[in-house]
Amino acid sequence: MLSEEINIELILIPYHPLVYSHLETNYSIINTVEDYISQLSKSYNLKISGSYNPNNFLLQSMDFYDGMHLKEESIEKIL
Repeated sequence: MLSEEINIELILIPYHPLVYSHLETNYSIINTVEDYISQLSKSYNLKISGSYNPNNFLLQSMDFYDGMHLKEESIEKIL
């Protein structure tokens, strides 16, 4: 895609605070994955928005429809 001059933007959608806490405790690789994606975006000069960590955007349970899905107005916070 880069050779075709297609603009690529990576967007990391935050997890629900309770889900993220569980993932961070039981699957610490989540931070490693986010760091890898960040490094990858720098290597290829790609735009990256968002984070898996809801605390980076002060997101709370009320910002989600359920355990995984952000409300529309909450998506605007990360973009």
